[in-house]
Amino acid sequence: VSTQSTGLLSVPMNQPTDILSLVRESADFVASNATSVKINHEAVKEFVDTLNPEEFVRMVVKDAVFDVKFQSIEHEINYITLIDMLNFGSGFRHELQKTYQRGAYETILYGLTQMAKSGVTFDAEFLSNITVSSTATYFGFPVEKTDPNSTLDLLTRHLTRAMNEIGSALTKLGHKDVAQFLYETIQTKENENPKAVPLIARLVSVFPPLDDSAIYKGRKVFIHKKAQLVTADLNRRFKTINPKKFNFDDLDKLTVFSDNVLPAVLRKFGILEVDEDLKNLIQSRSILPPGDQEIELRLCSIKASSLIVSYSNSIKKPMTEMDLDFFLWNKGKDPTFRTFERHHTQETYYY
Repeated sequence: VSTQSTGLLSVPMNQPTDILSLVRESADFVASNATSVKINHEAVKEFVDTLNPEEFVRMVVKDAVFDVKFQSIEHEINYITLIDMLNFGSGFRHELQKTYQRGAYETILYGLTQMAKSGVTFDAEFLSNITVSSTATYFGFPVEKTDPNSTLDLLTRHLTRAMNEIGSALTKLGHKDVAQFLYETIQTKENENPKAVPLIARLVSVFPPLDDSAIYKGRKVFIHKKAQLVTADLNRRFKTINPKKFNFDDLDKLTVFSDNVLPAVLRKFGILEVDEDLKNLIQSRSILPPGDQEIELRLCSIKASSLIVSYSNSIKKPMTEMDLDFFLWNKGKDPTFRTFERHHTQETYYY
């Protein structure tokens, strides 16, 4: 079969090559071949039919508030983008909650906020050169405990590696920071709005912490949670401030941003069903290593969410997958959902 290169992989000529089509194809493939995770199609319909429209809108439009006085718009762009780029550590949430009373996302937010308040502008030089001990200081981890076998030491090293790789990528391209990278990458013609999909592809190809892909049953599959989240959050915050750069007009093409929260929320709604072995592993808070079961949880969530949106739109309840993601993620913060156990994967910096 003849192939063409996309810069990401080689795919058959008759296959679509835009990056989100690859994510959707991956979700179709995994959902069709999954052995530990299944989608309950009746539960998909029930979810849409019983969805409270007011609650949905309220959770979708819920904006984040940051305790930072930014030096400039570019400083804020760097901060928000890095929150998404470093948005991982979910596999450490129980230890973080027990030790610091913060979850994974709150931990990332705390560390970057401490940096911003201390005058860090998140330029390429800073990110390239930050050390493990400096990371521990900013994130409030015990610097004196450098035990390589401790889980928080592993998280600190993951965070440091991610920042170093982001800084090195920016330096290689000659960009002083993420904001400059975005300004130069997002180019629009007169009377045209910017596009999110090409930006997602560029983010994935440039920054290793965003290349969210894996091998499943001999085939490369794609998720790209964080690259999509970057475009969604840039749009939410800056679309009116700088519409020529951030008022993306193709956000309806985004999938949900699949991590460990969405599979748990979809399981709570009965939309995802898992076999007994995986259920027991999750309920026991055991570490789920990267591999088929973890991939099935994340990509079946993407497929299930696309079915939810398709059915909702078919009965005249307009919805995008991006909005559904915001709803499900915020729903995961509800006490009844937050106590529903999520899977824990530590050897990843994708979520």
